[in-house]
Amino acid sequence: MRSIFLKELRQGRPLLLFGLALGLLMPLLYVLSLRISRPVSPGEVDDLRSKLAFALLWLPPIIALFGGAGLFAAEADRGTLPLLFSLPVSRLRIWFAKILGGLTLTALASAVLLVVGNLLLPNPRGEPSIVASAYLPDMFLWTLFAFAVAAFASALASHTIAATLLAFLLSGGLAAGIIAITQLGARLLGYDEVFDLAIWAGVAALPLLLASALVISRGELLRSARKFLLGIPAFAIALALIGSLLIGAVRFATRYQRDDVERVSLSAAGQAGVLRSPITLITYADPAPYLRVSHSDGRWRRTSAGHDPDDRSWPAYRSVYSVLLDPETGRELDVLRLPGDASWCTTAVSPDGGRAAIAYRPAGLTWGRPQLGNQPETLRIVELDSEHVLYQAPPPNLTTNRYTAIRDLEWSPTGSYLAYAFPPRVGERASCLHIVNADGSQPRALPDDAADWHWSPTEDALYVLDRDMTVKRFRPESTSNETIWAPDPDDPRTRRTLPLSGISPDGRWLVLTENQTGAVETRTGTAVALKRVGLRAISTDGKHAQVIWSAEDPRRSDAPLAWSADGAALYFVVWRDHPSRARLLRWRPGDAQPETIIAELPFNSVWLLPVPDSDGVLVWGQLRDEWPSTSQVHEAAAFILDGSGHRKALPGQAAAPDFARANSPRGFDDQGRLIFQPADHTTLDSLDIDTGKVRQIYP
Repeated sequence: MRSIFLKELRQGRPLLLFGLALGLLMPLLYVLSLRISRPVSPGEVDDLRSKLAFALLWLPPIIALFGGAGLFAAEADRGTLPLLFSLPVSRLRIWFAKILGGLTLTALASAVLLVVGNLLLPNPRGEPSIVASAYLPDMFLWTLFAFAVAAFASALASHTIAATLLAFLLSGGLAAGIIAITQLGARLLGYDEVFDLAIWAGVAALPLLLASALVISRGELLRSARKFLLGIPAFAIALALIGSLLIGAVRFATRYQRDDVERVSLSAAGQAGVLRSPITLITYADPAPYLRVSHSDGRWRRTSAGHDPDDRSWPAYRSVYSVLLDPETGRELDVLRLPGDASWCTTAVSPDGGRAAIAYRPAGLTWGRPQLGNQPETLRIVELDSEHVLYQAPPPNLTTNRYTAIRDLEWSPTGSYLAYAFPPRVGERASCLHIVNADGSQPRALPDDAADWHWSPTEDALYVLDRDMTVKRFRPESTSNETIWAPDPDDPRTRRTLPLSGISPDGRWLVLTENQTGAVETRTGTAVALKRVGLRAISTDGKHAQVIWSAEDPRRSDAPLAWSADGAALYFVVWRDHPSRARLLRWRPGDAQPETIIAELPFNSVWLLPVPDSDGVLVWGQLRDEWPSTSQVHEAAAFILDGSGHRKALPGQAAAPDFARANSPRGFDDQGRLIFQPADHTTLDSLDIDTGKVRQIYP
């Protein structure tokens, strides 16, 4: 066996010369590239050198193809194969010695290529254009794949040229198949698509080597058709088994990771500040271990989970699920696996809690969503009691209009209709709004595009703010619309939004936010800046409209607002003089101006939530660093403000300032309990605002 290995090394010395020749060609390729591309700046020259240095890393797989193609076919060409097989050594040992020799030669030739090529490639700045170590794992796996393909082709073909051609054809076909299966979401590590491709290539190398060993051991001196009838099915079966086992293992691991949820996010549906039961959650587990990222210096390296180490935002998670949770019993009514690399979904629960609608992108075979083109989102409507799926498919108008996502979902107050919107296309300002029946049937588009829209809380009617900033009312049974309010044509162009929290619970008032920008002169020239913000109240009968608050040259454009649960008053927060000093105002329908309730709130993040069955609101404020989003909270407070303007502290442990600093509110559930989360999003908890009892809801 040792003599066969040494013989292979002696006969493979031309491969070393081939690697040396490729390395010596790099300066010539650099000069030719300069003449063809004609870069004019140092940055373009560096970019050209980076591309050549990157291309150099992918020449070893070509060396491997030539190195493996002659392992057995060259012996048949020279007529030495019968003599080789007549040695008192098993064919498997002969196969192993030649494979080991071929791999050694490929490694040596690749090393010569990389060393000589990098030394001779001109480098005016004296710094590496790329960090090769970041791509060495990819290069190793693809080189192993190429060698295995060539060895398999060499075992099938009887001539070196035929084996080489077969190796190139087979490697191209298999690489295309690997790309296709990875784009269908079959990622084995789920954090770097390019590296996952290389991993699948390494996985395919194993059945290729096993099939070549089987052909050598049973192939009758490689001169009968039996080697094809044996080798190709053996490779296909081995690849299918190994691939299926890996996909199944990853799928099982993804499901298993649900028992170790690390983060929970919650999305509200229905009336602002009210979480209808069941509660909609997205659970995250199994953070991605590494990611290859680009830094400001243009270098690449593998770093920790999903983000730059200086960025404390969330990592990339691979086990992601949408969960509909009964907060009373903790029972998961519906569980849906989401893509690990694009874990967005939109969920809405019907007012009676009997049905749920979910818009999502289906997860792939393992981690990751399908990547073949723009895959439209799937709309899923399910009855929660019976778990019967009423509708599960991309909406017909979603595919025919070539939109790919569903931005919003809302049920009508009676639960008879479901409305959803597609995001605007490039260059458009408004969304395309559609309505379907509760079972997903009879999809129909509203005649006007919607910049913002919401259902009335008291009737099956949609309030739509269109692209012309006109407020209209649509009823599902009618194809016409009713204009409630239109802006004055002489007014300057103002951007308006219709927030969900701006609709009064009794359905009598709509509140629009208004932002107006203008040109300002700065030290560097003319820039666009925020000139005016305001709030405009409009009665839904169209008889009354007024600006209830306005400010020139504001420090911030956002104005958190909330109606009291009885619809008697609108509370809102404004920042006038400083982005961290807020004022709490209250406006009652019929008042000419709002009244100041709290003159100064020393916070830059404020939540306003209507307290159920009362005329008050929950005020929760935090003073935090502006960046990053997970920055430290310096000051915080949480209290209930009643209709007379008196403050009431939260009961029990929630009265402590540390409670408001360490948690964030999410809304009130059907039982009137406050749902909140800690800053790390590890759990979902509830607070009884009467007794002060805290209970962990999930997990």
